Amino acid sequence: MSDVLVPGQAELEEVLLVSENGAELDVTRFVANVFIYSSIYHKTVTGQIGLIESQNIKRHFMLNGDEKVKLKFKSKGMKDSKASTVNLIMQTYKNSGSTLLNNTTQIYTIFLDSPIIYENLQGMETGKQYYEDTGDELIRNIFDRHLNNGDQKLTIGTKKPVNLIKFVAPLQWKPLETIQWISRRCVSPPPKSDASYIFF
Repeated sequence: MSDVLVPGQAELEEVLLVSENGAELDVTRFVANVFIYSSIYHKTVTGQIGLIESQNIKRHFMLNGDEKVKLKFKSKGMKDSKASTVNLIMQTYKNSGSTLLNNTTQIYTIFLDSPIIYENLQGMETGKQYYEDTGDELIRNIFDRHLNNGDQKLTIGTKKPVNLIKFVAPLQWKPLETIQWISRRCVSPPPKSDASYIFF
């Protein structure tokens, strides 16, 4: 195993495709590239994986853009001198068309999004929901009730909002939309009393 030399550089250890019925296929040796994107301006982590393979996985494994992908890689952090292992589960949502390199080998891309985006599609519970609490507690409650399928983790900053938020969530609002609405109305404690919270 080669050393990870710079922050942000990673060494891929394992890539597993997991079908809807739970079948797993290790495609690590076929991976040409992996891109994982995280930004405070987007609500979820996204990414893509480029595969070069001659096993016709798209046909035999029935890739239809509805699989889970388990990624395992080692990466050095900014403050950590040792490479730490990262386990990440992503949801596929589409595949690109295949390009033939020769008679037996094809290349294509699998596009990824955070599994939380699919929990979000389920929406809120039927009926209007009345909420009253501080922003951090409201967000924690909505996240646990509507977005957390058991393996998600929510981290909230150390500064607790000082204001109480009361509202009725419209029927068409999705959980992530509701959380964004709440975040914009959280007020920081003194000396900085402005709506400076962001959800990502």
